[in-house]
Amino acid sequence: MTLVLSAQASLRRVRSGLRVETHIQSEPGQYDGVTGLWAVASPRWLRWLQCSKGDDAWQNDGQDGVPDMGSLLVMCFTNSCRVYTVHSELRDVTEDVGLNPGAATLYAAATPSDVLVQVMEREILFVSKDLGLDKPMLAERACATGPVVGSAVWQVPMGCDISVATASGHLVLCCTSSERMLRLIDATNVCEVPGSYAIRGEILSFRSPAEASSLALVRLGGAAGVAGAPARGQEEWLAIWGTYGDVQVATPAALHVLRLQIDTTLGTAVATPLQVLDVSVYSAGDAAGSVPQSLTCLQDADQQQRLLVGLRNGRIVNYRIAPQRAEVLCGATLRRLAESPVTLVRVASPAGPALVGLLQDRTLFLRPSRWSLAFQRISLQGEVASHVAPFCCPACPYGLAVLVDILKSLSALTLHTNMY
Repeated sequence: MTLVLSAQASLRRVRSGLRVETHIQSEPGQYDGVTGLWAVASPRWLRWLQCSKGDDAWQNDGQDGVPDMGSLLVMCFTNSCRVYTVHSELRDVTEDVGLNPGAATLYAAATPSDVLVQVMEREILFVSKDLGLDKPMLAERACATGPVVGSAVWQVPMGCDISVATASGHLVLCCTSSERMLRLIDATNVCEVPGSYAIRGEILSFRSPAEASSLALVRLGGAAGVAGAPARGQEEWLAIWGTYGDVQVATPAALHVLRLQIDTTLGTAVATPLQVLDVSVYSAGDAAGSVPQSLTCLQDADQQQRLLVGLRNGRIVNYRIAPQRAEVLCGATLRRLAESPVTLVRVASPAGPALVGLLQDRTLFLRPSRWSLAFQRISLQGEVASHVAPFCCPACPYGLAVLVDILKSLSALTLHTNMY
C-alpha cells in the first residue's frame, strides 16, 4: 500500500485494484447482445418465487422463511427481456413475474409497494401482486373499459417514443424524444377493489428546451411530522435532467432542475423551474463531450445529498444539493477519470452508498466526499465491464452483477471495499 499526499492535502490509499470474490460465472458467449442490466430490489417477489418454486435457498433468511434481502436481475437484449434470481445460480423467472419478454427494455425498477416497472419504447408496464394470492397477478393488458387486475399500462402519445427514463419511489419520469416532453407517471394503486390494480397515471408533463440525455428524481425532506419535512399528504421532489447541446443554434449542453410539489391525496403535481446550469464549461474544447451521460444522487460521509454527473468526456461533476437555496445545485467540483464517457451506477457497500463508474478501458469504485471523489479500480482479471447492477442475496449481501462485453459472460461478485 502506498500513501500519496496530493496538492489539495488529501490522504489517499493507492492499490492495484479492489479484490473481488466470484460467486457465479456464466459460460463465455452466453449473454451476447445485452443492451441493459438492472437490479430490481423486491424481497417480497422473491418470497413468492420461493414459495411457488419450492426453493429452500432462502429458508434461513428473515422470519418464517421470508428473505429480508433480495433482488431480481432484469437483462435486456436487442428485442427481448429476461428476469433472473441470483443465489447459487442464475435462475430464469421471466414467465413467472409477468414482464413483457418480447420487448426491448429501456429501464426497469420496483416501487416501495413491490410494483415492477418495465419501460419500453412505446409504453410502460406496471405489474403488481397480492401476497394473499398463491401467484402473482400477471400481465393482463389495460383496456378502455376500466382497470385491469394485476397490471396496468401507460402508453405514450401517438407517434412518440420514450428515449430515456428513471424511477424513484412511486414515480416514473420519462422523456418522449420527438416532442421533447418529460412526463411524470404515478404508479400508486387507485383501485379500491381488493386484488385489483390501476395506476394513477400521468400527473404532470413539461417541455424540455432540448432532447434529454439523462434523468434523475430526488426526494426532498423527511417523513411527515419531522421538522423541515413537507406536510402530511405532500411530497417535494427535484426533477433533474441533462440535455444535448446544438452547435447550429448555439445551445450548450445543460442541466435543468425543477421542484415538484406533489399532493399524494389528490394525485396532482406542480412544477417550479429552479435552475439551468451550462455544463459546456467542462467540455475541454469538445462540445459533445460535455453532454451529461448519467446522473446519480447519493449521500456522502457527512450525510449530505450530492448529485454526481458523468460526462461523455470522462469527467465527473460533483454537486451539493441545497434544497433551501435558490441555486439548489451548488459547490461543484470536477474530477477527470478518463477521456471516454462515464456511466455511473449506484451500489451499496459496507461503508455506505457508493458508485461504480463504467469507462471504456476500466471499471472504478467511487465514493464522493465534500471536497473530492475517492476512487479505486475494480480488478476484473484484465477485462472491462459493459454493464453492472448491484444486487443482494444471502450469499452476496453487497453483490455486483457484472457483464463483461468481450466475453459476453455474466459474473456475480462481491467487492471487498473495507478500504473505506
